[in-house]
Amino acid sequence: MNVIQNLLQIFSTSSGFPVSVINKDGQILLSVNKVNETPFYKIRDVDSFQKEIISTGQLISKSTIFSWHEETLNLKFILSPIISSTKTNYLLVAGPFLEESKKNDLVDLSMTSVNQEEKTELVNKIDSITFMIKSFEENEKRTQVQRKIIDILTHIRQSKGNLIENDQFLSHLFAQILQLNRIDFIGLSEKIDHAKFMIKAVQGQSIEQLKGNTFYIGEGLLGKAVVLGENMFLSDTGLTNRSDFFQQFHLYPNQLFIFPIKKNGIVEGLMFGGTTEDRMISQELLDILQFIVHLYSERKASDEALKHEKHLQLAFYGLLDLLEVALHTEDVKNIMYKVLDFCQSINNHHFSSFTVDNGETISRGALNDPLLEEHKKVCHELIREGSNLQQLKRIYEQSMVFHQPIFVEKNCIGMLTVELKDRKKNEEVSMSLHIIARLLSRCIKMEQHNDEELDHNHLETINLLHDSLEELNKQNYLNTLEAMKIVKKLSQSLSIPETSVEQLMNACKVMTYRLEFLKSKLKNSKVLHLLEESMDVSTKQVNKSIEVKMITYIYQTIVKRIDKNLALSFLDDEMKMAIQQVSPDLETRMEENHSSSLKQAEEMELADEQINDLVDIKSVILELKLTSREKEILFLILEGLNNQEVGSYLNISVHTVKNHITNIFKKLNVTDRVQAMAKIYRIKYGME
Repeated sequence: MNVIQNLLQIFSTSSGFPVSVINKDGQILLSVNKVNETPFYKIRDVDSFQKEIISTGQLISKSTIFSWHEETLNLKFILSPIISSTKTNYLLVAGPFLEESKKNDLVDLSMTSVNQEEKTELVNKIDSITFMIKSFEENEKRTQVQRKIIDILTHIRQSKGNLIENDQFLSHLFAQILQLNRIDFIGLSEKIDHAKFMIKAVQGQSIEQLKGNTFYIGEGLLGKAVVLGENMFLSDTGLTNRSDFFQQFHLYPNQLFIFPIKKNGIVEGLMFGGTTEDRMISQELLDILQFIVHLYSERKASDEALKHEKHLQLAFYGLLDLLEVALHTEDVKNIMYKVLDFCQSINNHHFSSFTVDNGETISRGALNDPLLEEHKKVCHELIREGSNLQQLKRIYEQSMVFHQPIFVEKNCIGMLTVELKDRKKNEEVSMSLHIIARLLSRCIKMEQHNDEELDHNHLETINLLHDSLEELNKQNYLNTLEAMKIVKKLSQSLSIPETSVEQLMNACKVMTYRLEFLKSKLKNSKVLHLLEESMDVSTKQVNKSIEVKMITYIYQTIVKRIDKNLALSFLDDEMKMAIQQVSPDLETRMEENHSSSLKQAEEMELADEQINDLVDIKSVILELKLTSREKEILFLILEGLNNQEVGSYLNISVHTVKNHITNIFKKLNVTDRVQAMAKIYRIKYGME
C-alpha cells in the first residue's frame, strides 16, 4: 500500500480533495485527508452510500462523477473502476466536493467547490492514478504468480513417492494453483474401467461433493473431452445444459477448462477447473496450467514406469526362485508353496489358491470364502469331468479372477486361482500364469517319468530352460531361435544325420547359459559334451567333428558376438562354403553384431548370470550372523513353509516360530519374507 498511499497523497495535496480506498465489502482500507475527519463525514447513511459506489465501480471502465443527495446538499465524488489486487478488489473515492454554480452559502466553507473545467481535470487525474495503480497491481500479481508457479514446478519435480496414489500431493498441488487467485476450483479424474472415469481429487469453492463421483465416456463436458482427446475451454457454461454434470452438484461454472492426461495416445485422466464468478481466465494462465498438466503427466508416467519396473524385478526374482525349487525338489507340495508365493508377489497379496488332482488345496492372501468355493467348483469340473480349457477369466465389479488349469499330456492334474484388483496388470498376470502352467506341467511330467532314460530327462530339462528364457531374457531367447534356424539350413546343406541334428538343436536351446550352470543340470549328457568341445577354442578345430565346428561358429557369432574374421577362423573351407550358400547375409549381420555396444551384450547375459549364480543359497544363510535355530527356520520359510508348518516340522509352538522370525527380520534389516529372499540374493551376488 505504500506506493498507492504516496500517489494518493500527491493527488490530495494538489487538489485539496480527501481520497479513500474502499474494498468490495465497504471497508475503508486507506484514507488520505487534509483534515482529521472521516472520509464521509458529510454522509449520514454511510451503508447505502457505500453499496451504491461499489455497484457503480463494478459497472464502469473509466473514472466518473458520482452524485449523492444529502438533505439540501448535492454532493459530488469521483469514482474509479474496480481495481483487482492479489488480496482483494477495491476502488478509489475522491471527494466530496460541490459544483461551483450550485454552492450554497450555508455550506461549510471547508468543502471544496470546482467548476466544469476543474472537474474534468480531476477525473482525468483519478483515471491516470487508477491506470498506474492497476499497472502496479498487475505487476505484483504477475510476480506472485511467477513465484507460485516456480513453487508448483519445484514441488512436482522434487516430490517423492508415487504421485498416482498420493492424495496429499494432489491436495497440495491444487492448493498452490488456487493460490494464484485466477480460478475458483480445480479437479482431477482418472479412468477406472473401459467405460467410466472417477473424480479422484478436487479443491475449491463448493466442489467437494464432486469427489468420488463417476461419469461415462461421452457424458457431459468431461465425457466429451475424453472422446475428443483435446484441450477444451468454454465460457458462460453456468446457465446452459452443457455443464449439467456440474449442475447436478450445484456447481455453476462461468468458465471451464479441461486438459486430457494421456498415456500412449489414450486419455487416462482429465485435469479440469474454472471460475464461478464473472471473471476471465487469461490465455497466459491457460498456457501455464497446460504446462503444469504436461509436467504432472510426465512425472506420473515416470512413476508408473518405475513402479512397473520394481514389480517386474520382484516377479523376476520370484520366478527364478520358483524355477530353482522346481528343478531341485521332487516334492510337489513344495512347488505348490513356491507357486503361491510367486502369485502373491504379482497380485499384491490378494487371494490365490492351488489344488492338485488328489484334492489337496492350499490358499494364500486375503481370505475370500466365495472365491474359494468357486475355485473348488471350477477345479472339480476340470479334473473330474475333463476339459481343454486353457485359462478362464471372470470379471467382477471390484476384481478379476483367473482360473489357470495345469495339464500334463492333456490331463488336468490341478488348478491355480488368482484374484487381481489392479486391472492394469491383466495381460501381465495372464501371461505369468501361462508360464507357470507350462513350468509346472514340465516339472510334474519330469517327476512322473523320473525312472526313464537319462537322456530323456536331460531333454525335459533343456526344454524347460529354453522355455524359461522367453520370460527371463527375451534377447537370449531370440538368439537361440536364430541359432536353430542356422542349424537347420547348415544341416541340410552338409547332410547331417537326423540324430545329430536333434543334438545340435538342443545345444542351440541352452547355449546362452553359462557352461558351469549347464554342468550341474545336464551332467553326462551328449548336449553338454558337445557344448564343452565347442566352447573350448584353445584347441585347433581341424580334428573336431563337423557338429562341433558348426556349434562353435554359431556360439561365437550369435552368443559371443566376436569379430567376423575371428569367427571365420574357426571354419574349414567346406563350412565356409556351406554358410555362404545357406545364408549370404551372415557376414553383414556379423558386422552389425560386432559394432553393437558392450552394454547391450552384458544385458543379454543378465538372466544367464543370475540363474548360474543360484547354485546354493543355503551356503549364504550359513554365513549369516544368526543362531542355529534361526538359520534352520530361515531355511524353511524360504522353502515356502508357513509359521504353523515350520512349528510342526521343528516340534515347536507357532508363537516361538514368530519370535524367531521377528529376530531374523530384525537382524537382516527386512520386514517380510520377500525382502528376506531378496536380501539373500543380494548377498549371494556380492551386492551387500
